[in-house]
Amino acid sequence: GHGDWLFFLSDRAVDSSGSIGGANQTTGWAASSMDLWAAPLPVTLSGFSSTPKRLTNVACQYNGVELMEYSVDQPNGAVVLRIGADLHYMPMEAIEEKLYPSKKAPGETQIQQLPIAVYSDFSSMQERIIPLWLSKETIFDAYATSYGVSALISSRGQTFVEPVIPDGKLNGNYGGGGLNMPSRRYKVAPGTGGGGMVRILCAKSIPQSKTGNDSDERYALILATDPLSPTGEHAFYIIRTDAMASPSFGFSALYETDTMEETGLPVPFLGGHLQSGGSTKD
Repeated sequence: GHGDWLFFLSDRAVDSSGSIGGANQTTGWAASSMDLWAAPLPVTLSGFSSTPKRLTNVACQYNGVELMEYSVDQPNGAVVLRIGADLHYMPMEAIEEKLYPSKKAPGETQIQQLPIAVYSDFSSMQERIIPLWLSKETIFDAYATSYGVSALISSRGQTFVEPVIPDGKLNGNYGGGGLNMPSRRYKVAPGTGGGGMVRILCAKSIPQSKTGNDSDERYALILATDPLSPTGEHAFYIIRTDAMASPSFGFSALYETDTMEETGLPVPFLGGHLQSGGSTKD
C-alpha cells in the first residue's frame, strides 16, 4: 500500500561535501561502493519523483567488499544479496525501515549471512599419489636421513630430492592438521633465474662421515655444465642436498656483480672454467 519501487545497483552515493545550485537544490553525487538502491515509481521525463534511497552500505559493513548482484524473493518481499562469495538475506522489514523510516530503534532488522555449507569430497584437495613415468636418462641415488630415506633424482638437467615411502604406509587418512604428512619433494639444483644456463648431468650422494657428527647436512657430487665457462664445459661440484639448503646455481646475483668471485655460484673443484677444464679456453 506504499507504492512500487525500482531496485537497482549503483556505485554512486550522495555527496555530503556540498550541493548543486544552492542549499535548497538537488544534492550532488560521488563515486562510492556498489550498493543496492531503491527509486520510487513511476518515473517521469524529468526523473524520479523523489531522491533514490540507499538500502545497503557494504563499504562500511563488509570491509569494502562490493555487492555483486541481488535477487528479489517475491513471495515474502525479501532480497538476497551476493557480497563477495557469500549470500546475505535482507528481510522485508529491513527494506521497509530503509524506505519508510519509523521511530523504531535502528538496528532491529539486520542483514543476515546465509549459513550455506557445501558437502563434497573435494577430490582435487585430497592427498594422492601421482604415478611418475621417468625416462631412461634418469639417474637415482638414495641416502638415509634422520627423518627417513631420501632419493636423489637427476632428470632433464635438474636434480631433486624425493622421500622414499614404504608400500602400505599411505593406507588411511592423514590427521592432526597435517602434522604427520610425509616429506615433500624439493629442488636441489639449478635455482631460479638460470634460464637453461646450467644442466645437471649426474648426481651422487656423498656418504655421511661416521665420526659422531649428527648434523642433518647432506652433500652430493654432481657433474654439470659450468655457467662461468665460455662454452659450458663439464665440471664437478660438491653441493648441499638437505632441505635446509637453498637450491644451488641460483642466478639472481649473476647479473648484479662484476666478478666471478662475487656471483655466489658454486665453484667446481675439477673442470669447467678452471685450469683443469676442457679443451676450449679464452
